Amino acid sequence: MRSAIAFVSVGGFVFTWNNFYPIYILTSGGPGISTDILIVYTYQEAFSYGYYNIAAAYSVSQR
Repeated sequence: MRSAIAFVSVGGFVFTWNNFYPIYILTSGGPGISTDILIVYTYQEAFSYGYYNIAAAYSVSQR
């Protein structure tokens, strides 16, 4: 059971990280924060707001 849960968790994580471009191109995380996922939020923190250290922390942490 543990290996199945690990596989689904890793698969879900990879799927979420691969969804950056469609979400960012179509909505840019908006309206508000309704379609904001972790990778879009991290990108905005780094390149829109200039908070590179916060974006680096988000990129290695699990939320």
